[in-house]
Amino acid sequence: MTLSFGSLSQEKESFLAAWENIQNNSEEVALFEKLDEKKYRIKFTTLPYEGELLVLSYGVEDIDYGLGDSVYTKSGYVEVDLPGAPEDMMVKYSRSYYKWFANNTLFFNNETGVWDSQKVYSKHFKNDASNDFLFIFLEYWNYLLALIIIYFVFSQIINSKRVKGSVKLQRDAVADMHKTMAQQTKAIELHEDTNQILLEILKELKGRKN
Repeated sequence: MTLSFGSLSQEKESFLAAWENIQNNSEEVALFEKLDEKKYRIKFTTLPYEGELLVLSYGVEDIDYGLGDSVYTKSGYVEVDLPGAPEDMMVKYSRSYYKWFANNTLFFNNETGVWDSQKVYSKHFKNDASNDFLFIFLEYWNYLLALIIIYFVFSQIINSKRVKGSVKLQRDAVADMHKTMAQQTKAIELHEDTNQILLEILKELKGRKN
């Protein structure tokens, strides 16, 4: 069976419905329900998060790997946000997160008219020996992506610490400067007091001589 889309809008809505169905049937998801347009409630079985899932954007793209008559002609993606999720969740639970995250990209099977998960998509290429290299890439791309994002997460954490450290150094420097200025002011005042006392002593001595 071949499904023909009448417009890009129909393609996107067909993909989004398939994505919602994938979430509802995912082993990584314990609860998934739609609250509003682009807003869902989700509870994971493997991740420490229960709350809102916001769809930031989603779309459908044509794909062509130059493999001749591939049954897969389109891919769809969803970009999401999990407000309030622990900042280090992707690092501590990277394998679980990216196992779920892989289901945010689906592939349209032009023969069955169904949006397939990455797992089904990869299995199709695995069965074709001529596509060994491509299969290896597809099989491990999510792990590569995980490493890249983890790198950026750590970079952000390190940069954040550096910024905080820099701010602390600046604050300490300003505090030291104020302290030094206060000490200098006291030294000047003490010096003026000393000069005044010496002048008075000098006047007293001159008075006695007279």
